Amino acid sequence: MSSVIKLGRRKLNIKISNVVGSSGSESENEEEYLQRLEDEKKEQIFNAGREEAIRELQSQFSQNLKTKFSEYDNLMKSIDERLVEYKNSFDTIVLDVSFLIAEKIIKSKVSVSPVIINTIKESTSKIIGANNIVLRLNSEDMSLLEESDEDFLDSKSYSNVKFEIDDRIEIGGCFVESEIGNVDSRISSQLNELKTKLSQVVEEEI
Repeated sequence: MSSVIKLGRRKLNIKISNVVGSSGSESENEEEYLQRLEDEKKEQIFNAGREEAIRELQSQFSQNLKTKFSEYDNLMKSIDERLVEYKNSFDTIVLDVSFLIAEKIIKSKVSVSPVIINTIKESTSKIIGANNIVLRLNSEDMSLLEESDEDFLDSKSYSNVKFEIDDRIEIGGCFVESEIGNVDSRISSQLNELKTKLSQVVEEEI
């Protein structure tokens, strides 16, 4: 609809548009605008939450990775320590088994070829100057000495020599007691002494 307003001699045409239909269109655009703003806000919140979640996951992953590396390092150290223990145990086991075999071989050889006379000579030579000595022997070795005509003791070196049977002493060995000291010539004692020295050498090499 249009109207004409006269101002003096000039006419002013004013067109009044029907805004009924346009008002509905403007209302719809406003809703879309508000909806877009809301969607953008939701997207911003979602993106912020996602970035925060990513940072949290990265932090957790980094911490877990450090923990795993620490556990791995501790495991490797434990393995190295175990290997050293196993090596030491292996050396000890080999040493023990070797001496068990050596002891059996020596005892076997002694039973076939008696060595008690040589053992007594070597033992008593370590206590020259003693007046009274006591020789403790296994009963089988004592029988061998009684049957032997060999003068294995220098009677001039000792004023009193006494023999005693002691079956706790292995065949081929003896134990000498005197006022100036004792001499342990038992086979087991000699092997233990040798074993101790070898064990010390092994520990020094480690």
